[in-house]
Amino acid sequence: MQTVLQGMSDSLVEVGRCGMEMNVKKTKAILISRQPFLVQIVIYQKQLEKMEHFNSLSNLVTGDAR
Repeated sequence: MQTVLQGMSDSLVEVGRCGMEMNVKKTKAILISRQPFLVQIVIYQKQLEKMEHFNSLSNLVTGDAR
């Protein structure tokens, strides 16, 4: 799982070479799964902050898929 997510993140970094750059300080990660996973996503040698929940369009999104 971590290898797939890291590969996707690396693809986003490649977009930065076309003139767009990712702001790692403002970027957060959430893994939505019913089973707990220990995942670390690294971009520009910095680990993304992990979120347990966030609000999207007045709806609470949680990492445990509830």
